[in-house]
Amino acid sequence: MLTLLSLLLVVTDSRDTESQTGAIKHTFDPFKNLRLTDGFGIGEADRAFSDRRTLAASANEDLDLAGGFTDPFGSSATMAKVKLLVIYNRSTTQSLMVKSAATNGALLGFGATAHSRTISPGSFEVYYNPVGWAITAGTADLINVANGAGASADYDIYGVGTSA
Repeated sequence: MLTLLSLLLVVTDSRDTESQTGAIKHTFDPFKNLRLTDGFGIGEADRAFSDRRTLAASANEDLDLAGGFTDPFGSSATMAKVKLLVIYNRSTTQSLMVKSAATNGALLGFGATAHSRTISPGSFEVYYNPVGWAITAGTADLINVANGAGASADYDIYGVGTSA
């Protein structure tokens, strides 16, 4: 069974001035609709992986979503569809660029092979589709992560999807 963590953000603003006294509280759950249960259909998943990676300065790498990662039990996390992909840039100085690979690229909401997203230092990108993006081994299964010049960059990648 696949289980995901949830994030809940609570913002509280308290003010006590001559003209205004009071407090407001706002609760925001950015992932309230991001729930995947065990299975293969819409809103379901049966494969997951995570990895911490390092890119040298000016380096890039293609990541294979159709079998390039292992699950927490050491088995191949081969995906037919990707439902959730999170990339967290652990660097405090380097930005990362994420896009579909030039050859055999998986689009994952990028729109086209030439489109990319920049992940600033300390930031993360979340790609989520409860239906899933199709992954085809050897044809549409690679994403590219690139690091700029200057220093190496560590990043974490988390993926959730289905085997069928």
